[in-house]
Amino acid sequence: MPVYVTQQAVNWRNGIAIPKLDMRPAMAFGEIRVMIPPEMTNLVDHDQVITIMQREMARFDDDDYLVCSGDPALIALSSAIAFKANRGRVTLLKWDRHAEEYFPTTLNIGE
Repeated sequence: MPVYVTQQAVNWRNGIAIPKLDMRPAMAFGEIRVMIPPEMTNLVDHDQVITIMQREMARFDDDDYLVCSGDPALIALSSAIAFKANRGRVTLLKWDRHAEEYFPTTLNIGE
């Protein structure tokens, strides 16, 4: 069961991407798959981004998870693609800063 990460949120220092989030706790839910690299922030070519996400999430189902991080437009796209692929259902991994762990929450908007 994959854990799809929309985009790794980063800080840039001297041209080097430094991750803002430690994704290791999400590994408890499955293999981490970052879909869009951090340097791909300019959404001029929407078709390319949509194609990448559709390819990555083609088999998204009830056993998979989505971590929404990075560019808000990419988060919106990944959510829409996940809902469409899985008949209106998506399980997000939400970060609890007090417990310092992810917990799953399932959203169901119907088909």
